[in-house]
Amino acid sequence: MLALYFGRRHLGAIAGVQMMSMVVASALGPSLLASFEAVFDSYQWGLYISAWLPALTFFWVLVVRSPQTEP
Repeated sequence: MLALYFGRRHLGAIAGVQMMSMVVASALGPSLLASFEAVFDSYQWGLYISAWLPALTFFWVLVVRSPQTEP
């Protein structure tokens, strides 16, 4: 799918950025939940927000244009 959007020339660099983002998110996720637990004495609000992030991302992807289809 990445090659469709960005071409094959820089596919390795793009995959590297994806992997870095995954590692950073894996480190920040537990910190976010721990912060909510410390403030609200429950993980509930942190989990609500974490559940909404993929839904917001999905709707954002539907709105964004493909970089290959320039007007």
